[in-house]
Amino acid sequence: MFTTGVAEGEDTPSAFAMDMRPVHAGESSAAAVTAEWDGAGMAATQSHAARLEAMPAVRLAYDGDLGVLVANAGGFVMTLFTAVLLGVFDEAIALARAQLGPRREGLRAFEQVEWSRAELEHWLAVQAYEGALRAVETGDTLAGLTGAVRAKTAVAELAEQSLRRISTVLGGGTYSRRSPIASWFEDVRALGFLRPPWGLAFDNLFATSFD
Repeated sequence: MFTTGVAEGEDTPSAFAMDMRPVHAGESSAAAVTAEWDGAGMAATQSHAARLEAMPAVRLAYDGDLGVLVANAGGFVMTLFTAVLLGVFDEAIALARAQLGPRREGLRAFEQVEWSRAELEHWLAVQAYEGALRAVETGDTLAGLTGAVRAKTAVAELAEQSLRRISTVLGGGTYSRRSPIASWFEDVRALGFLRPPWGLAFDNLFATSFD
């Protein structure tokens, strides 16, 4: 497990790595899950909450300002979160295409339009992700971070809109627990709040919009 925290007697946060194998093996009680994933939303990330008490940790060797480290790695990390979003989005589009294909001749005009929009939003999401990769690969820290934040925000919004359209076309059965689209929809909604959450994401977007 990798996390950040403020060490006792210090004012700024540092990064720490913890070996969770003793906990999983029942050899340590230093970590305990306080809220298990309950199957509602974020199935892809298995979101949960944990409490750490006297947990052995290895501090990151880097002893500089953690903000500098985060800024330099931020674009890459953000792109990883975007990849998770896009992966779920890819699967949803593929499944919907397979289900709609055999009955495409019978789709109403409204359903045809909604499906076309869903595909268009997926295409735009792929372009945004590719743009983030190019921005990160330039080696320019600010450009990489800005591009990654824009891509993650755009992909999250596009994925949520598109999966809603897919559900409209496929029907109410997509909201049942037996349909993977039900959990995928919650995944893309929840992942949109992560690293950074919406408020911070748009603060960053606005702050860099005039640079």
